[in-house]
Amino acid sequence: GTTFRTRNGDSVAVFRNGIYISSNAISNFNWSGTVALSGLGDSVSVKIMNYLGYSNQETITINYYDVSGVNVWYINDTEPVAGDSWCSAVGSDLNNGVSSSSPKRGFASIANYVSAGDTIYFDSGVYYDTIVINTNVVSIIGADSRYTVIDPPGSYNTTNLYGIYAINKSQLKIQNLKITSCYDGIYWDNVDISYINDVYIETSGLSSMRGGIYLTTGSNSNTISNCYFDRNWFGIYLNSSSVNNFISNNILSSNSNG
Repeated sequence: GTTFRTRNGDSVAVFRNGIYISSNAISNFNWSGTVALSGLGDSVSVKIMNYLGYSNQETITINYYDVSGVNVWYINDTEPVAGDSWCSAVGSDLNNGVSSSSPKRGFASIANYVSAGDTIYFDSGVYYDTIVINTNVVSIIGADSRYTVIDPPGSYNTTNLYGIYAINKSQLKIQNLKITSCYDGIYWDNVDISYINDVYIETSGLSSMRGGIYLTTGSNSNTISNCYFDRNWFGIYLNSSSVNNFISNNILSSNSNG
């Protein structure tokens, strides 16, 4: 929130999208108000007018973005955008994340807003996130399995440190990214009818006997294809009645087990 230093007798003028909509006198040195917003990109400006009539004493602008319904999200690092695939600007968690010119910096800032049907594009860069998927029918797509890197804070020694995590979900899609140094690169618990393609997972589960992709508790009818597993304890581990999974055209190199 924002606190204004005001004096008794000051007034506040409120604008929506640059158009004046109301004005109120301030009493007891406090002001609070509610402004109805109508849609994506609305902005609200609150201007404090001092008691002598001088304007622009203090101003705050709030931009509103409606992210209900199906969205396409963009996430980027802070490096120059030359050569990026999805974004035309660097990432910042102050951005709205719903256009390629205003990408977020990390997944955590959108995690509570992702809904069924959403697609999340991660551009080239390193992202220090665990991606927890909390809804069905979500696609997470990187720029390339060499250059979009998910590297959550910690190491493969950290119990329950996951690159991508989902429980009791279906119709997920993970594609074109790299996951490194996790307890499990991808951990799916009772996840069905989902798709992992062109994902590179390395150095995961080395001291915990875990590994690249861990499917458990009836994770059924999933497809894992065109992935590369390098120097993990397990490449792919199917546990606890996880059946009817289609696994094809993957490469496993220097893993301790299959």
